[in-house]
Amino acid sequence: MPERSIYGSKASELAKTNLHQRNVKLDVESIDKWGICHSLVYIGNKSFASMQVQAGLGYLSNFGKPSKAIDTLRDEQKVAQNNKEGVWCKFTEQTLGVSDTRTLNESNESFRGMVTEMLGPHEFYVQNVDSSE
Repeated sequence: MPERSIYGSKASELAKTNLHQRNVKLDVESIDKWGICHSLVYIGNKSFASMQVQAGLGYLSNFGKPSKAIDTLRDEQKVAQNNKEGVWCKFTEQTLGVSDTRTLNESNESFRGMVTEMLGPHEFYVQNVDSSE
């Protein structure tokens, strides 16, 4: 949908501006069956997920609920929805298709990293800055 791509571009710009080639902290919340880590990413003490949700450029689904932040993110999403920020000015949870019910394996690992490459606002490569690998 062309209208949705506008918000994807804005979300990508938010991610590039705040994450690309920056040192970040990752709290690994879960690892899926392909070994992909699903993490909360922090720039300083600020959660990137919160930045996206507050701007209406990210939204929550039932897939991979981040246990440490889900309540805060839900509250922030409700505020963004009420203020009609970003995607919420044109879409609803139903039109965005946020009804996925898959689950992930739990993990409680954290490490310092640097975002080295970005494929989009929700998918990027991170190098562990404390490892020689």
